[in-house]
Order: sequence, then C-alpha cells, then structure tokens
Amino acid sequence: LIGASQLFIDFAQDNSAGTFSPDPNDTLGATELSVNGNTISLAECTIKDSEVCHMPDEALKHAQTAFFTAIMVVQGANLLACRTRRLSVFQQGLRNTVLNVAIVQAFALGIFLAYVPPVNIIGTRPIRLVHWFPPMPFFMVILTYDEMRKWLIRIGPELSGGKDPNLVEEYTYY
Repeated sequence: LIGASQLFIDFAQDNSAGTFSPDPNDTLGATELSVNGNTISLAECTIKDSEVCHMPDEALKHAQTAFFTAIMVVQGANLLACRTRRLSVFQQGLRNTVLNVAIVQAFALGIFLAYVPPVNIIGTRPIRLVHWFPPMPFFMVILTYDEMRKWLIRIGPELSGGKDPNLVEEYTYY
C-alpha cells in the first residue's frame, strides 16, 4: 500500500507525464484542451445532444444535478420507510395526505430546479430520464430492509420485559 501511494505521488509530481493547456484545474470557459501538443475541441453540453459532454464545468453541473436527484429519490424511500415503526407500508397505506403532498412537492421542486432554464443559474442542468434510475436499487433496498425489519418485529414476541425478548425490536426499534 505504501509503495502504491508513493508511485501515485511520484506520478502526480512528474511534470514530464504530460503538458496540459489550459491548466486542468482551471477549465472554466475553456473551448479546447491541449495535451502534449494535441488539441481537443470541447463540445457544449445540452440535453438534446447525444454526444458525450466534454466541457468539464458543464459535465460537473450535470453530474451534480444527477446526484441531487439521487438524494431526493433515496430520501423519498427513507420517508416511506420511517412512517411507522411496526406497520408495513402496505398495511398503513398512503393515508397521510400532508405527507403525500410533501412528497409530490419535493419531487416537483427537484424537477423545477433541474429543468426550468432561468433557475439553472444556481448550477443545475437538465438531465436525461435515464439518470433518474441509478438510485432506484437503493430505493428498493431501503424499503425491503425496513419491511423485513418490521415483519420480524411483528412476528416476534412482544417486548414486555419477559424471558424471550424480541431482539430485532430491542435493537432496531429507534
């Protein structure tokens, strides 16, 4: 491990590894990049563009928007999971109107921040529909884990100080 980190440090400090123009740490507004004398044109990023985004500052804004939407989706799963301590989402249902409105408003705000052009001055960019799907496995894992935890609590003995406590309830009941 120490050898690998030393190799990385040596490579990072080696100025002969390549010359970059402009400085890779300052590419804001750059339209072309030169590496060892070879010039690469950087393309603008738009949601209609099927090409890869080459503008580092624009690519970063797209990635940050995708990350923001991923957090929003996973927090939606967390909200659904934490609604009750014992009842399943399927037993409880979606009867809490205030909570339902809050979920819809949160997603509407995320869509507004990502897709309304005047709001893009805060650093968000429109992302493709496919970029909404990477957090879905985490959404399912959170809900599945919590449903299994609640099921184990319901089938176990009541936590009443008896000889046979429900360990799942005792250690995961908040």
